[in-house]
Amino acid sequence: MKNILFLTLNEKELAPLPFDEPVVRRHKIWFRYLQEYGWHSFSACPADLQYTEVLGALNEDCKFHIDRFLNYIKHKAIRDAQNILISVPVPVFTWTAIEIKKIMDIPIIMDIIEEPKTDLLQEKVGPDWANFVDYFLFVSEFALERSFLHMPPIPKEKTGVVADSFDLQEISTIKPEHNGEKFTITCVDRIPSNPCFISLCCAIRKAKQESEYFARDVRFRFFFPVGVKMEKDFLKGIIEDEPGIADVAECHIKEYEYLEDRGVEMESDLLLVLHYKDCSDSSAAYARQRLIDYLGMKKPVLGILDDRELSEIIIYERLGAVASCNSVESIKEALLYCYNLWKEGRWSFYTAPRRWGYFSAGYQTKQLVNILNELSEKRKARQT
Repeated sequence: MKNILFLTLNEKELAPLPFDEPVVRRHKIWFRYLQEYGWHSFSACPADLQYTEVLGALNEDCKFHIDRFLNYIKHKAIRDAQNILISVPVPVFTWTAIEIKKIMDIPIIMDIIEEPKTDLLQEKVGPDWANFVDYFLFVSEFALERSFLHMPPIPKEKTGVVADSFDLQEISTIKPEHNGEKFTITCVDRIPSNPCFISLCCAIRKAKQESEYFARDVRFRFFFPVGVKMEKDFLKGIIEDEPGIADVAECHIKEYEYLEDRGVEMESDLLLVLHYKDCSDSSAAYARQRLIDYLGMKKPVLGILDDRELSEIIIYERLGAVASCNSVESIKEALLYCYNLWKEGRWSFYTAPRRWGYFSAGYQTKQLVNILNELSEKRKARQT
């Protein structure tokens, strides 16, 4: 078992925290999955250091706690130096890692969520600070391009994106169930006047523009809760006069039998479940999980979800594929992917709960593991 040291909270500290903080979200996923690939994750957070103190260090507001934190990290890294790679999410940790690297040969990974603030690194290390970092992780191609505006030139071989991809591998094929010559996609979730629905409509437009076959073969149906005249008008305004949009109907999504009576599953090839803001409410979250469980037993379900839901995707074992509600491109790719499988006669379920698409926890981890193994081998070669 190889070790990776995270300059972040430990797993016990991470567990009760919300997923709203991007660094916490990504590292919580990685703590969970890396062990399956032969990497043992542990953190450099001292047991008696409170979360508020760590936030002080992260925000570079509390100098006393920063010094205390960094001294602890140095001690732990030096003591447990064998096969350790240090993942660094923020500049104050990068500086610490560079200080450690001056003492011993430990590969450094800088995990970049947002635009990196490099003032501290320029001050503490100098203009060549990036030369000390072995690899830079980015959440998307866009983040990579934007970050380079604030960073010194970095060789392309030292950069990688670990989220902005659609994983087309590891699918399990079943006999296709076509509805005539139309691939029928039914949206069965919540009222549509929200940003996620707008993203879906934009994605439908883009998919039709990119594929005349998609525009010709795909039929969309929308089922909304009872009494949403405003939303039906809104729908017509968003997708006005577009062929392939049909059967705007009313139903109450929590009355699952109503969906069955209307033949929603039998008439559909793919069901869509959209993100909505009140999913954080426990009763709404429970109802949502029941809906997905119910639908997932009938037909493949595409979940168009937010980052927090995607991070906890392991609970949605019935989902066939996922897309990010914050990315029109993600939704478009997911729709085209499902359609292409159908067109090729390979319409499928993702059968394993960890085989997800966009923003896939499993996919991110695989990419990260490839990077870790490569850096570990290079380190081993230098030492022999």
